[in-house]
Amino acid sequence: MAAVASGGGAAGVVPVKLQTHKPSYKLQSSFLGKSQLNLIKPSSRNKANPSPRRAGGRIGVLASVGVDGGHELVSLVHNFFLGVGVGLPCTVMECGDIIYRSTLPKSNALTVTVPGVALALSVVSYLWATPGVAPGFYDMFVLAFVERLFRPSYKKDDIVLGKKLGEGAFGVVYKVSVDKPSAKKRGGDLVLKKATEYGAVEIWMNERVRRACASSCAEYLYGFLENSSKKGSEYWLLWRFEGEATLYDLMQSREFPYNVETLILGEVQDLPKGIERENRIIQTVMRQLLFALDGLHSTGT
Repeated sequence: MAAVASGGGAAGVVPVKLQTHKPSYKLQSSFLGKSQLNLIKPSSRNKANPSPRRAGGRIGVLASVGVDGGHELVSLVHNFFLGVGVGLPCTVMECGDIIYRSTLPKSNALTVTVPGVALALSVVSYLWATPGVAPGFYDMFVLAFVERLFRPSYKKDDIVLGKKLGEGAFGVVYKVSVDKPSAKKRGGDLVLKKATEYGAVEIWMNERVRRACASSCAEYLYGFLENSSKKGSEYWLLWRFEGEATLYDLMQSREFPYNVETLILGEVQDLPKGIERENRIIQTVMRQLLFALDGLHSTGT
């Protein structure tokens, strides 16, 4: 019971009884996945005790509505948190089957499935596809390490500079000889390139090509970094000397293709000069070029 004084000119105090209203529906024990549609239900007034309509009755009606709204707000918040799965795990979801499955014995055998096999084949295909991630990894961390243990090395004091062969944006090329007993047994001159740009990359690329397709390029020997107080740091790269003329130089001659016959075929053909002999020489040159390019491309270079 509560006494509320009506304002205005009412002579005296009019007692207004506030009814404690309980919702006419039961709270459901909800869990994640159950529909929580009936979050708000209309309040039903107590027909047996309607709000009095007397002086100050408006205040009684507002008070009753306020109590009803408070209960509905509590119910709304309660159902909202249960509906979105906030609460103790087993109060918002049915976890009995999960607990049961967790107690079952687990199999250690390898299960082969179609998606698993497809995924494994896709990974293997990617690793061995050109440029070849797996072969490149094996080449860099296994073959390269073993090769450094057995291949001869050079330094600046072992090299005697000779004729300058050319110069470009990436360095200068010289014809050199080696003043080293182990290298003199092999004999022959070498080619030295003093690389001022991208020398480290060029060393890596030549070593990779030498191991993967040695017949597709000039014989690469060694590369090292040389520090100079005047010119700064330079990478020195060494190849076996295989002649000064390039295919381009030979093609500029009026004797082409007969001037490359002995270089490509090893001997002069027993044929008169003409279309048949020229075709055989040019076809041999193109075949070697294409095979060399295929070998280089297979390494990813």
